[in-house]
Amino acid sequence: SMIYKSFTFVNFLAFPMTIGLIGISNNFSVAFFANKFDGITPILIIACLLIIIIGWSNVLGIQVLLPMRQDKQFSFSTILGAVINFLINLIVISRFNALGAIISCVLSEIAVTAVQFYFLRKFLSFKMFAKTFLNPLMSSFVMLLVLAALDFVFTANLFLVLVEIAIGGLVYLLMMYLLKDKFFINTLKSLKNKFIVKGNQNEKV
Repeated sequence: SMIYKSFTFVNFLAFPMTIGLIGISNNFSVAFFANKFDGITPILIIACLLIIIIGWSNVLGIQVLLPMRQDKQFSFSTILGAVINFLINLIVISRFNALGAIISCVLSEIAVTAVQFYFLRKFLSFKMFAKTFLNPLMSSFVMLLVLAALDFVFTANLFLVLVEIAIGGLVYLLMMYLLKDKFFINTLKSLKNKFIVKGNQNEKV
């Protein structure tokens, strides 16, 4: 159960960060880089995927494989990722430059995570794992639609980026509340109880 709690926490943060950054990537590149770095938007979009992938691999590797003393499996997955990264770089960097490098990085991290999932296949339930990211995924896509609408209506600038971050975050949290996500609801209850306890302590003082 602790594994799925870790995945729940990681996915709660990783999915809105990833999809949110994808949603503002074009405005972000225009606002911060202008025309100095043409073609940076697709690099940012692909790089965003690392947030989810590395988040998962950290849970599987550091929080599961290593405590279970499966050091060899953990080492194998990381070495395999490094080898895949090196080999793909030899092929794509000369053709696609920075875009090729980030694609290589993402593919190697996917390989690391996939191998770790394979090693832990007997300990993990895909159904339980899927439950940890369905609500964050759906909420993040609704957020992405809102960000796309803002992009369509307004001209890209730094202020719009800040507004999109704020609105995107609120939309995501609202969707998680409407979906009655257990992790989010329990977190709200916990924060509410802490504020109540703190308020009572202040009144006594």
